[in-house]
Amino acid sequence: MYDDRQQMQPGMMQGGMAQPGMMQQGQMTQQGQMMQQQAMSQGDMSQLLKDIDKAANDEYGAVQYYTKLAELAPNDRFRQQVLGIRQDEIKHLRWFSRIYFRLTGQYVTLTTAELPRTFRQGVSDSIKDEEAAVGFYRNIAARLGMYPAYQRFFQNAAIDEARHYQIFTSIQQTLQ
Repeated sequence: MYDDRQQMQPGMMQGGMAQPGMMQQGQMTQQGQMMQQQAMSQGDMSQLLKDIDKAANDEYGAVQYYTKLAELAPNDRFRQQVLGIRQDEIKHLRWFSRIYFRLTGQYVTLTTAELPRTFRQGVSDSIKDEEAAVGFYRNIAARLGMYPAYQRFFQNAAIDEARHYQIFTSIQQTLQ
């Protein structure tokens, strides 16, 4: 299982976000961020914030979904794999919610997800969702160039989602 405390650096809070008032290498001052944010069109920033909100909601839904999928798993090996992925999704939810709050001063409003009915169908749906998340998170990361620290969180999440896709694909092949 992933323990995000293992990668913490000085000035970082659990979950990898910088503590208020602590500058990390590559971070801009608040004034510099505001200037760059103003350079991005209001419509572009609005869409970026909507996408970050959606990303947080997708992760929240994935946590619920994988909790149920683990219960439906036909064996302990699959159950542990799904629970490991669920831990990554919790980490992503924490990252994305914090980023959204730091950019807007508001909390993400989370919604519930539809849960899987069978393990086989849940794995199939998860493959599609994880594959879509890779591109979506890369797209968000590309638009977060003015916030390098936040950009890295989305890049890392895209890497995790690609790994999840591979795990679910392997599970699906084993089920056939």
